[in-house]
Amino acid sequence: MSPATQASSQPATPAPLSLADLAKTVSTLPFTELAAFQEILLSHMIQKTPGVMGGAACVRKTRIAVWILVSLMQQGASSEELLLDYPGLTSLDLWATQVYYLRYPREIDDLIAAHDREGTSQARFMVREYWRSDCGSP
Repeated sequence: MSPATQASSQPATPAPLSLADLAKTVSTLPFTELAAFQEILLSHMIQKTPGVMGGAACVRKTRIAVWILVSLMQQGASSEELLLDYPGLTSLDLWATQVYYLRYPREIDDLIAAHDREGTSQARFMVREYWRSDCGSP
């Protein structure tokens, strides 16, 4: 088979969707497919990586632990404050954090309590300040 024949017999690779087209496609999914998509998305947004933050659940590929964000929210930090303090996060990241906490409250509450018991209640603020200074944010 000639290269021209091979190329024409292979299925064409579809052009990538624009972000607007992707959003439209997701919004029109039937309920069961939408639920499956959301589960897959959530599994990519909150991850546990051995050796990173003690293996605690973190947002995407950051070192921002879910327990730290939940603790700050419990102390009264608003979404707007968290997004200013952590410029690498998005509103969707905070949503994923809250969903994770709703699913695994004992895991997160236990981590918060353990850090408070160890006398490291200031650790969440130190981590936040480290992350801000490391990223060069004001």
